[in-house]
Parts: sequence; structure tokens; C-alpha cells
Amino acid sequence: LPSVSMAAPAGGASDAAASAAARAKAIYVFANDKGGMAGVDREAVNRVILQASANSAYTQRQLRQDAKVDARAEELRAKLAKVEPARRRALAAQAAERLAHLEASRRLDRALAVFDHDMFFPACHLRDMPELRDKPVAVGGMGMISSTNYVARRWGVRSAMPGFVGQQLCRRGPEFGLPATELVFVKPDFALYQRVAAVSMGVFREYDPLCEGWSLDEACLDLTDYAAARRRLGSHAAVLAAREAA
Repeated sequence: LPSVSMAAPAGGASDAAASAAARAKAIYVFANDKGGMAGVDREAVNRVILQASANSAYTQRQLRQDAKVDARAEELRAKLAKVEPARRRALAAQAAERLAHLEASRRLDRALAVFDHDMFFPACHLRDMPELRDKPVAVGGMGMISSTNYVARRWGVRSAMPGFVGQQLCRRGPEFGLPATELVFVKPDFALYQRVAAVSMGVFREYDPLCEGWSLDEACLDLTDYAAARRRLGSHAAVLAAREAA
């Protein structure tokens, strides 16, 4: 697969480094940044990711999946090439009409908020194990990491990454300006997450009794009625008291 070749290209060191970063991003979702990874030496980290993963069964599976995506893309391009220009214009007009209808039906009279807890799984554990707060912590195991704290993200370790890759990144920190360290693995505890999520939902329902929990660490709240009541009554406690009396 030329687009995701594991071989280093000919050229200078900078070209090879840039290519390593690009190849890793093409194969692995965990070779891309997420919150808390600003300042990470992405090229150096992705080079370690490639070296640690190149011969793994995980990488071979990703390459097979990538090949399927490429084949499907080519199939769709071939189908698109056969569509007559007149048909393309008609479809484009239909899409524009649908978009205009959706835009016209947009509601701007409600105030909605989406909440997504930051590093929810690790935060639950670190609350109960404060001695780990300054260490790189990953929830999961050598097979897969569910989430990491922000300390671990300094080494490029993040969710959806195999644990053995995260361990290598921590041990090879000097290659990208960080000390060598050990990644601390914590086993997932969904009973713990459910207890903490229930506390969060209790807080959210003070603002929107009908709020929806999308997952353990995500929720959508409609704050319209609460905001109106807060302006009218002046305090959060007054809003809750009025709701209780209703």
C-alpha cells in the first residue's frame, strides 16, 4: 500500500520525520493529537509509534482495514465518474434545496449545552488515588487504552492506543525531550464510573430535569427554562425551591 508504506523514504532526515508522522496518522487514530497534547513532538512520537507497532498484529489489521477503505473509495470514484453532468447538476440542486429547508427550520430560541467530562475514567481513579496524579496513568491494559490523564498525554499516550505502544512512548521519552518513565495502568471500573456519572447527572438535572445522558461522561442540557427562571428569581436556590413547590 503506497499511501501507508512502513518503509522510510529516500531523502533527508526532515523528510523522513515528516513522512513518519504522516504514515502513522494514516494508519492509527491514536497518532493524532487530542486535548492536552499541545506541544507534543508529533514527529518523534509517531516515529516511536511506528517502530513499536510495525510488526504487531494490530498494525496488520489496520493495514487490511485501510486497504478496504482505499478499495471502497476507488469504487465510489469510478461510480461517480459514470454520472452524467446533467444528473450531477440535478443532484446538486436537490442537495441545495434540502440544505435551504434545514437552514430555514433551524431553531434559535432554545439554549442547549453539551457537557463532555474531561478524561473521565482517569479522573474517577485519580480522585481516589491522589498519589498517581503526577504520574502518567492509563485506564486499560497492554491490549488497549481507554483513556489517559494529561500527564500521560505529554508523552503522546492517549485513548485508543495499544498499551504496549503507550509503554514504549513513556520509556523512550528522552527521544523527544522528556524523561524515561513507566506508564501506570489502572484497570477499568465501570461500577465506579456509574457512581460518579450518577452524581454528575444529579447536578445536571438541577438545571434541566429532562437532560439526556448520551454516555457515562456526556450529557445534553436545555438551559432555556432555567435561564429564564434564574433571571426572574435571582438565584439558583430560588429556582430549585420554585420547582420543588410547583
